[in-house]
Amino acid sequence: MSSNAVAVSPEEMSSLLTSGFCVCAVFAWLAYDWLLCFGEEIQLVWNWNSRRTGASLVYALSRYMLLLQNLLAVTSIVPMSTLRCAPYCPFMFLCASLMAELSCNAVAWMQTVTAVIGTFAPGIFSAMRAYALSGGNKYLSALAALLAIGPIVAQLVSSIQYQAVKNFPSPFNCSTVDRASPSLDWTFTLAQRVPWIASDALVLATTWWFAYQSYRMQTGGIHGQSLSS
Repeated sequence: MSSNAVAVSPEEMSSLLTSGFCVCAVFAWLAYDWLLCFGEEIQLVWNWNSRRTGASLVYALSRYMLLLQNLLAVTSIVPMSTLRCAPYCPFMFLCASLMAELSCNAVAWMQTVTAVIGTFAPGIFSAMRAYALSGGNKYLSALAALLAIGPIVAQLVSSIQYQAVKNFPSPFNCSTVDRASPSLDWTFTLAQRVPWIASDALVLATTWWFAYQSYRMQTGGIHGQSLSS
C-alpha cells in the first residue's frame, strides 16, 4: 500500500462519494440554469444600450459568485498540489499562476473570497429596496446596509482566524478544517444569521408600512407625516 494512502471505512467512503455527487449536481444545476437564461441575461442585463445600475451589480454578484464558488468546490474533489513555484521557472508569476490552478490553498481561499463577495448581494438588494420603498429615505437604506455588513465581518473572522486549509491524502484531498470550538461556531452562526434576519425584517416592515400608507391615501386620505418625511 502506498505511504500516502489512508484507511477509509465503507461508511466514510460512501459519505465522501455522496458529498462529491451532491457538489457536482449543484454545480451542474446552476450551470444549466445559467446557460438556459443566458440569452435573456445578455438582452436584459448586459445589453450595450442599457445603463448599468445597482441592480446589475446585485445580479452579477448573486449569479456569478455562487456559480464560481461551486465550480471551485468541484475542483477541490480531485487531488491537488500545494502552491509552490519551481525555482527554475524563469517567469515567477506565470509559474505561480499555473500551479495555482491545481493548488489546494488557492482554491480553498478563492472559495472563501467568492463566498464573502457573494454575501454583499443580499445587503445591496436590501438597501436598494428600503431606499425605493421609503421614497428615498437614506437612513433606512443605510441601516439596512449596516445590518448586512455583520454577516460579512463574521464570515471573514471565522475564515481567517479559525479555518485551516489542509491537503489530505486521497480520498479526502483538499479540505477545510474548522478549529473553532462548538460554542464559538454557534456564536459565528448567530453573528451571521441575526443581522440578516433583522435586515430582512426591516425591509419587510418598510414594505408593509408604505403599502399601508399608499392604501390609506387611495381610500380616504392620510394625515400627518410619513416615515420618509
